[in-house]
Amino acid sequence: MDRIVNLTIMSDLTLVFEMEDKLDEGSFGSVWRATDKRNMKTVAIKFLKDHITSWEQCMNMIEIKSLMNLGRYPNIVHLKEVFMENNTPT
Repeated sequence: MDRIVNLTIMSDLTLVFEMEDKLDEGSFGSVWRATDKRNMKTVAIKFLKDHITSWEQCMNMIEIKSLMNLGRYPNIVHLKEVFMENNTPT
């Protein structure tokens, strides 16, 4: 079942998130722990290494499609928002 996911274009994710620390680095990107300044909740943010140039390209990625179609399971991270922005931590 497709879930509705917030899609946002943003010039700088640090306006909404306080980046805390890099959790892991993999072949496709890095995962960071952050705090959502809107509600003070801890979140995980994945920065992809691939250069994505459009929403269509982003939403057609197998990883995004898979996360959007997952059911609710207690030990699975749920996709809440997809952002496109320029300033990616390294």
